[in-house]
Amino acid sequence: MRSGTKDGAANDELPPEHINHIEPDKHYGWPHCWGKQFTDPNFPGKPGFCATTQPPAITIRAHTTPLGITFLDQAKFPSEYKQDAIVALHGSWNRTEPDGYKLVRVKFKAGKPVAVEDFVSGWLQGKSAWGRPVDVVVGPDGALYVSDDRAGLIYRIHYNKN
Repeated sequence: MRSGTKDGAANDELPPEHINHIEPDKHYGWPHCWGKQFTDPNFPGKPGFCATTQPPAITIRAHTTPLGITFLDQAKFPSEYKQDAIVALHGSWNRTEPDGYKLVRVKFKAGKPVAVEDFVSGWLQGKSAWGRPVDVVVGPDGALYVSDDRAGLIYRIHYNKN
């Protein structure tokens, strides 16, 4: 939990989760910077440091705990999904209002992430979660497989034209 102000109260929305395009010799800021090169007021680096870091390619809501990611290029899904990724959000344990407990689709355009949208949800009912997605993989059959460590299940998601 972080604060946007020095010695301030913890903020459910800080720091955002990052998806980064990892490149050699780049620094991604943590723990001194997060989000769009925001300097952590309670743990700043050297002056100007955050401006030298690589900003995230895209962010996801804070404390949703992204654990697994897979790209859909091998999935038997419609063509508009082929360049996208699915991320398993395991879910929060330290937010005032729980969040996560779902799969999100990271939409790509020209090789860069441009949007995050819900793909499968429903594990969180009110403030109680009956399931927690952990990882996602595309199987040899082209379906998406999702592990859940709360329900102890593996789900198979496949595209059906009908």
